[in-house]
Amino acid sequence: MYKRQVKDCKMKASFTWMETTNKGKIRFQNGQKLINPGDIILMHFRPAFIEDFLAVLKVIHKSGLTPALLEDYIP
Repeated sequence: MYKRQVKDCKMKASFTWMETTNKGKIRFQNGQKLINPGDIILMHFRPAFIEDFLAVLKVIHKSGLTPALLEDYIP
């Protein structure tokens, strides 16, 4: 959807996020309770970061996916 806009602006990449986590709860932008390959989860270094990170890992593994660093996919 964004490929043309990214190209028109002469950007190399653009990222959008679909999920956030806070206090161990994951919130989904699109209402789905699934994490799909390529989804980006926005996380902040808040006091509950460990709880958030563990919640995210649980959902990722339950979905049969493997977490990866975003920087590994930036051209």
